[in-house]
Amino acid sequence: IDDLFVVYRGWTEGGLTGTLPNKFPVEKKLGDKSDFKEVNALLAEQDIPFYYFTDYTKAYDGAKGFSGRSDVARKINAKTIGEGKDYFLSPFKTLEIAKNDIAGYKKYGISNLAIDTTANQLFSDFNKATLPRLKAIDLYAETLEVLQENVGPLALYQPNDYMWMLTDRYLDIPM
Repeated sequence: IDDLFVVYRGWTEGGLTGTLPNKFPVEKKLGDKSDFKEVNALLAEQDIPFYYFTDYTKAYDGAKGFSGRSDVARKINAKTIGEGKDYFLSPFKTLEIAKNDIAGYKKYGISNLAIDTTANQLFSDFNKATLPRLKAIDLYAETLEVLQENVGPLALYQPNDYMWMLTDRYLDIPM
């Protein structure tokens, strides 16, 4: 097979079980940080782009790493924003988590990210103070810029047009 492009889901602790927003520690069955670095180097040697799937907007019900009271985005009527059992984090929390994750990515030699939701969802947040959509765009762009500068290339799932400049690879183009 020529010209592979790989997105790996389920690398966080517990596998693909819905632990977001926490990403670290990684799943122990996959090895330690030297194993991660070895796999990343091997694939890079063979020119196989290897992206780690993640999300900076969704937080799963029951997951750790966020507060359902202060970190979840809310509508003007104070109801939480989300899909099913997934909550959408405040754009402020999104940026905070991304900054905190950089050390973990470096520790495991992760340099490519495939990011879902953050580049294609946009909403106002009325949790603590009014955050209009235009300000949310700025916070999401800052989040992706920080990740791009400190981690590496970003593959984005169906990014909105204001995110195209931060997109190294566009995933799931609607037809």
